[in-house]
Amino acid sequence: MAVGFDCGTTNSLISVVSRDRAIDVLDDTGLPFPSVVRYEGEQVVVGAEAKRTMDVVGIGVHGRTVRSPKWLLGEESVNVGGVERSPVDIVAEVVRHVKSSAVAGTHAGVLKGVERAVVTIPVSMNGPRRAALRDAFRLADIGIVQYVHEPLAALYGYVRGHDDSDG
Repeated sequence: MAVGFDCGTTNSLISVVSRDRAIDVLDDTGLPFPSVVRYEGEQVVVGAEAKRTMDVVGIGVHGRTVRSPKWLLGEESVNVGGVERSPVDIVAEVVRHVKSSAVAGTHAGVLKGVERAVVTIPVSMNGPRRAALRDAFRLADIGIVQYVHEPLAALYGYVRGHDDSDG
């Protein structure tokens, strides 16, 4: 099964089409999953729990917390709380968290396993960063079927909800 996956700067989200209806798979509070990873010793905390522990708001690395790790792709490594880490591994943590939460959540029956995804990306994401994102998804056991630029995904969402007579 292929899903739509927005590996977003602020939040990440899986969407699926079931019975001609688009379903956004949200967390237990009805929100998308925050794109935040926090390292606490050997423990990796991802999503809303990691976001709650943030002392500083902003993109990048703040102590042991990484917000919006997608923007670090293309770097060889980053220092997170005194430990050199791979941005690919950090992004894979977000993807893995969203995948496991979605499969275990209220829409588990519709998902039936997430193995492939169409992934939205910013227009500015270049080839090496795309390759790194593909590697991160592979580490989370999801194959990327295709990339779709975010503006095109937005346009598709609009067109899908309107017929030609609207404008």
